[in-house]
Amino acid sequence: GLQVELLKDESHVGGFSATITVLGKSRVVLEVVFYEGAGSIEGEYFKDRKSSNVSEKFFLYLSQNQELSSRTVELTSPCYKNRSEVCFRPFESLGAPKCTVAECITQRNSLKPRP
Repeated sequence: GLQVELLKDESHVGGFSATITVLGKSRVVLEVVFYEGAGSIEGEYFKDRKSSNVSEKFFLYLSQNQELSSRTVELTSPCYKNRSEVCFRPFESLGAPKCTVAECITQRNSLKPRP
């Protein structure tokens, strides 16, 4: 009875939005806002969802009962407009992850112009 209740409520992820900002050659920052979620969450970033063989995995922890939690993750590969996808699912869950196409922003002014 009780044991099952606790496990069921442990980790979950609901809606979220993802924004990736490319700040230069070697800085790629993912910001995720979770509208609903708690516990240990496994994330995966697909630089190009059409060829899903290249991905980066990371883990986040969301404390219970926070309506809007924002998390920032450093990635290694820059995003592509309308082609990069971010997926989340509860850690060690066998269910299908929830995915969204990330908004991809390249801050050109942060790249120093060549002389």
